[in-house]
Amino acid sequence: MSSVDLIYQKAALKAVNNLINISKNVTLTDKIIIDEWEKAVSQYTDKESYITKSCPKTTFLGLCFSGKIKDMRITPKQLDYKNTYYGITMLETLQNNSIPNLITDAKAFWQYHIENYGFPETSNHQYIIVKTLFDGGYLI
Repeated sequence: MSSVDLIYQKAALKAVNNLINISKNVTLTDKIIIDEWEKAVSQYTDKESYITKSCPKTTFLGLCFSGKIKDMRITPKQLDYKNTYYGITMLETLQNNSIPNLITDAKAFWQYHIENYGFPETSNHQYIIVKTLFDGGYLI
């Protein structure tokens, strides 16, 4: 795992826990989720490009608004982010355990999705967001 993946892994766990707690008192909005995401990432790096990078952020946002995070009170809505599609597609692959020998190999997992779902040639940390939340038991 790269050092950037590690940043996003830690940030995803921090942000999801914060948002689950916040959602006990208020319905989450785009702004709240984005603010919590950026706050979480900034706890692990001061690089603005990492904090605002759209691929991991919109993957996370898409999982949230798709109602895929356990115990998160949110009004589901359709988001028009390609990373929402990538995140949900990867989640379905993990849930179906359809390629068990590839689940721990991020490159092979992404390649499978390139070949079968038209993912772009390069992953931009979307996998680490989905895999981290899946392994942590946060996704439904």
